[in-house]
Amino acid sequence: VTYYTPKWYGLQAGISYAPSDAERGQTTTAATRVDNTGAVTQNGTTFSPVENIWQAGINYNGQWDQIGFGLAATAERGDAETAGYEDLMAWNVGGKV
Repeated sequence: VTYYTPKWYGLQAGISYAPSDAERGQTTTAATRVDNTGAVTQNGTTFSPVENIWQAGINYNGQWDQIGFGLAATAERGDAETAGYEDLMAWNVGGKV
């Protein structure tokens, strides 16, 4: 589920929720294995499926004189489904001129 606010003076925000990322679709080029704890190994990397995933972001696009610019920030948080794995927490901030 995703909601974006209307743009207001160049400012827009959004929020998303996903109950789980366990359904990733079909992979045809990678060897995928799920162990008895629920951890997934794909291409030699082991990770836990994540549930209750929340994502939020905000961005601003504007212009000062002849110079256009933009700023954005996002964050993501989710709960690891497999015991012993860290919960998901990620963020980023960026800008452009």
